This record gives sequence, structure tokens and C-alpha cells, in this order.
Amino acid sequence: MDRERLIKILKFNANNEKVISSSCNLFYSLLGRSGPFVISDIQALARTVFMEKGYHFIHIPLVDTEIGAYQLKLNGNKYLVINTSKSLANNNFAVAHELYHLIIQVDGRGDGEEVYINTYEDNNDEMMANAFAGIILMPGEDFILTAERIKKNIVNHLKNNEDYIYEIATIIGLMVYYRTTYMAVAIRCFETRILDYEDDALVTFVLNNNDEDALRGIFDNLGARMGADSIMRATGEDDYRFLLDRVEEKKASYIQEGLLTEEDYNYRLAGLNQAYQQIRRKD
Repeated sequence: MDRERLIKILKFNANNEKVISSSCNLFYSLLGRSGPFVISDIQALARTVFMEKGYHFIHIPLVDTEIGAYQLKLNGNKYLVINTSKSLANNNFAVAHELYHLIIQVDGRGDGEEVYINTYEDNNDEMMANAFAGIILMPGEDFILTAERIKKNIVNHLKNNEDYIYEIATIIGLMVYYRTTYMAVAIRCFETRILDYEDDALVTFVLNNNDEDALRGIFDNLGARMGADSIMRATGEDDYRFLLDRVEEKKASYIQEGLLTEEDYNYRLAGLNQAYQQIRRKD
């Protein structure tokens, strides 16, 4: 991402603040909440929401490492596939992004696909979904208070005179706390004025340090010290076998009740297997 794209995102979010806020409030209301709260496990929460909407929520390591999540409607069934070839941090943001499309942007399409790619593309619906995801993962008041605590801790413990080292350390601290991506945290920092987007040198520095390999090394080290998995590592989790087992469990009762024929079952299973083979990473 370059500075021009970042400024465009910040302006878009500011111009659509009321609409985005309304979307977030609708989400909280759906969950029976009166307002913003920190979601400790966005994937566990999203799984229940997607299942309530009739979706199978599954993790699969996709061959295309650019895709964060894959929303698919096939043979009358609905799936949300989380790409576990991507990092856990990316998975968490992708799930939050897809919640917007599921809850707010209801389009009623038939069979088809909706793919999330973490590129902050110039598409209003995608930009709205990214803004929504950023807010529900990092609610404003909590985000600001948490950033202030992290900054104070850094000042007390980090003795380094490198340019903008404290700002980068703050972003990393917030990534650990909210378990999401570098760029999502950076954008929220600029939105909330924790970081000054009018400081061109700072903006350039922050954008230039969005380095997956470097961040993975940092988080591997943090994970080892804290006894936790790195949020920058891909999990490789694959739920497809579990999904097939569930399909097999329902087969007999559906055929007995006349809801499905053996031929129809085999046709649908073949379609499902074909889709799986096309999208799964071959190791």
C-alpha cells in the first residue's frame, strides 16, 4: 500500500463514518449487545453467526495465497471457507470482513462466489467491509486506551533511539492484543490519531515496514517467549474431512425421507469434491 491509497481509505472512512457506525451497531444488536465490546475470538463468534444463516464454516488451506476468505454458494449449500494458507491474523480480519457481507450487505444471490482479498481495493462495498471489520475488531474507546497503555509500557522498557521505533512497537503491541493484521492496526492508529497521518515521514516509515517475513520473525519470537502461537503463521487447518463426515451422517435420513436420491447425493458430492480439489493447496 502507498501513501495515496492510505489517505484515500482514511478519507473514505471519515466520510462514511455514520453509515459504518450504523452497520456496527446493527451487528452488536444482532448479538444482543448494547454497544461496542472487545471480541476475544472473532472466529468462534463468526462461526455461530454464519451457522445461524445456514452456512458451513470451514478452514481450508487454499492454493491461492492472495485470498483471505472464500464465500461460496454451491448446489443450494452455502460455505464460508477461511484460507489457512494465510496467517491467523489475516484469517481473523477476513472473518470480520465477511461478517459485513453476510449481515449488512445482503444481496440474495444464487450459486456463486464472494472472495475476500486483503488488498483494500477501490470498491465501495469492500472498503465498507474493511472499515466495519477494523471497528468491530478494534472498538474506538478500547483501542485508544489500550494504545496509551502500550505506549507507556514501551517508553518505560524500550531504550532505543531509532526513528519511529516507538510507533512501530505500538503497532506490534496492538497486533498482539487484537490478534489482527499490521495494516488493519496501522489504519486504526491513523484513524484515531494515535499516529499522525499528516507526518509524511511517519506514514512512509509505517507503510515500508509492512513486511510479512519480518513480522513473522518478530511474532515467532514473541510467541516463544509468551508461550503462544504466532499470529503471523499459517495454521494449515483443514476441516474438509469433518464436513464430509457430516454430509455422510445426513445422507441416509435425507434419502429415507425422500429429500434426496442416491443419484442426487452422488452428484452433489462430486460437485463438492471438485470444488475442494480446485481450491485446496497441494503440499
